[in-house]
Amino acid sequence: LALEALSLVREHTHPAHTGWLQTAAGMMESFYSIDNDDEVRVRSLQAVSLLVSDYRVMYEEELIDSLVLPFLSPLPREPSETVWTFGLRFVAELSRSVQCDRFSELLDILTK
Repeated sequence: LALEALSLVREHTHPAHTGWLQTAAGMMESFYSIDNDDEVRVRSLQAVSLLVSDYRVMYEEELIDSLVLPFLSPLPREPSETVWTFGLRFVAELSRSVQCDRFSELLDILTK
């Protein structure tokens, strides 16, 4: 049920909708921060990865500030190896190509 809800939220989260970043942050809060199921948490990270991939040209800094840094800053203390591994790969990939001034914050996540 959580995976279906996550898919619905992801499908309807894009810049054409007012408050789309807040919706995406709410999705991360519900499905990444609160949920304990590793599969749900990884899928929420995949959803954020897709959002970043799709909209980073115009919204990179906002996406990182709203969806990456607030939720992945505690990644070094992540108890789930599965979630930790996916999150680390995502942040590493993002940091390699980041265009905004958030490289040092992303690097902090990787080096803790």
